[in-house]
Amino acid sequence: MQSVIEFIRAYPDLAEFIGVIGFMLYIGGFFSVQSGILCGNGITFPVLQVCAASCVLVSLSSAYNLPSFMIQTSYIAIGLFGIALRLRRVRSNRFRGNGRPILPANVEPISFDADCHQPATLFRHTPEQSDPPKSPALCP
Repeated sequence: MQSVIEFIRAYPDLAEFIGVIGFMLYIGGFFSVQSGILCGNGITFPVLQVCAASCVLVSLSSAYNLPSFMIQTSYIAIGLFGIALRLRRVRSNRFRGNGRPILPANVEPISFDADCHQPATLFRHTPEQSDPPKSPALCP
C-alpha cells in the first residue's frame, strides 16, 4: 500500500486526474438522481458515491487537506453502510422453501430500484397501511 501512495505522490498530475474523475462521478451521480435518470434508493447511487469519494481521496495523497479527507472518508463509510442496507434488504426478500418470502403478513418484498420515488426502507408496507403522498408533484 505504501508503494502505491509513493507512486501517486511521484506523479501529482495522475493524482489530480483521478480526483477530477471523482468529481465527475459526484456531479454525474447527483445530476442523474435529480433528473430522474438514476434512483437514489437503488444501489447504483451509493456505489457511485463511494467510487467518487475514493477517487478524491486518492488525489489527496499529493495535496493533503484534513477537512477534505474527513469528508471523503465519511462519504465512503456512509456509502458502504447504505450498500450493506440495500444488500440486506434484497437478501431478506429472497423466496425460500414454499416459494414465499419470510416476512410479516403486512409486508411485501421489493427490489433494489422499485418505486424510486418512495422512501427508502428495508420493507415496504402494503398500500392499505401507507399514507398518500404529501405532494403529487414529488411522486409521479
